[in-house]
Amino acid sequence: MRTLRHFFVTESLDEVEKVEKELTAQGVSSAHFHVLSRDEAGMANRGLNSLGSLLRRDLWISGLIGAATGLALASLILLAAGLLGLAGTPAGWTPFIFLAIVIFGFCTWEGGLYGIQEPNRAFEQFHKELDLGRHVIFVDAQPGEKNALLNVMQDYKAVVLKQIAVGRPAWIMRLANRWRQGVDRNVLSQEQF
Repeated sequence: MRTLRHFFVTESLDEVEKVEKELTAQGVSSAHFHVLSRDEAGMANRGLNSLGSLLRRDLWISGLIGAATGLALASLILLAAGLLGLAGTPAGWTPFIFLAIVIFGFCTWEGGLYGIQEPNRAFEQFHKELDLGRHVIFVDAQPGEKNALLNVMQDYKAVVLKQIAVGRPAWIMRLANRWRQGVDRNVLSQEQF
């Protein structure tokens, strides 16, 4: 089962902070709530859950495309070595397997290197909003959280729903919740000292 990702746009980080507090009071985990904004200092001052720098880049998609390309090329190398009888030489399969591994690794690395220079395609439609100084809130709501999300958002007229898309799988959301709970417990234990 997948979550639904709700994208909201607002002009005020104060509104974003209020929305996050109300959503967490309604039981929506802060791991489901992220903000995309160019005002990094304002978000840090408010303790908002910013989108990580690597997630702002197209690293993962481009890396996967590079890995798929590398896998195809590595397979072609091994297939050609087998069909042309080159593996029957005294060296055997070793140089071809090594070459296939190197080609796969290089293509994956090159795809990631390209992707780290490109903005994330998933957030491309919000560049105009960000250029105007607005902030994008996205919330991954599980089916049981959708009503709480919509109830909270009705109270904020300055926060506009822009899009609903397919979010992350539920098992990833459970892992994110557990991670967030562990981080919160760790922070609390450090504050006691």
